[in-house]
Amino acid sequence: MQYAPTMSLPSTPPASALPYAAYPPEIAAVQRLGQHLGNQVQAAVHEQSARLDDVQNAVGAHTRHTYEQMVHLQQQTEMNNRRMAELKEQRRRQEVLVEQLHAQKKQTEAHEQGLHQAAAAARWHAFSATPVPAVAAHTTAPAVAGVQVAYGFQEVPKAPSFNGSTKVQMRKFMDKYEAYVGEVNIANAQHPDGAQIQRAPLSACIDPFSVERIAYCEIGKASHELTEEDWVRPTRHAA
Repeated sequence: MQYAPTMSLPSTPPASALPYAAYPPEIAAVQRLGQHLGNQVQAAVHEQSARLDDVQNAVGAHTRHTYEQMVHLQQQTEMNNRRMAELKEQRRRQEVLVEQLHAQKKQTEAHEQGLHQAAAAARWHAFSATPVPAVAAHTTAPAVAGVQVAYGFQEVPKAPSFNGSTKVQMRKFMDKYEAYVGEVNIANAQHPDGAQIQRAPLSACIDPFSVERIAYCEIGKASHELTEEDWVRPTRHAA
């Protein structure tokens, strides 16, 4: 039996084999490695810092935008509140004005109703009043100026009437009324022993609506409180 010859190992390693690290390591290599690691760490730190700055800027911009929105919303809310307060005040004033108009309307209606009642009472009094008896005329006495003779009886002088509103009309009415009073006095003087003609009061010669207006506006009294002198004074001073 034959065996193959044994293979002998080389005494030196081949040139392609990896060299072992030198020990102790070189200081320059360690410094280069440390500098390289330091550069990497510094770059990472700068990158992280830039990211944090970006995040902070984004958060700051969002915060400013949110703050501006909140300020704008607050201003809008305050403006709306002021507008609502103004609208409420306008509505309150309108309600007060409407109430005043209603009250004025009621007063006007009550005043008109009082005038109508006074006019109706005056008309009823005119129809229901006892007529003044006619005075018999003397057969030999001449007719008095302004007094007519009919069927042998002397007619009662007719009292003037007034339903105007101006001072000129009041002055003319007063002149007519004074002439009427003179006619009544002359007629009564001609028959001192006979029936006397009753002179119509000045207030009875004035329209009821004019009575209320003159009493309230020019004399300052209620119509039922006026005297003859109260009526004579404003008509006498009318221009």
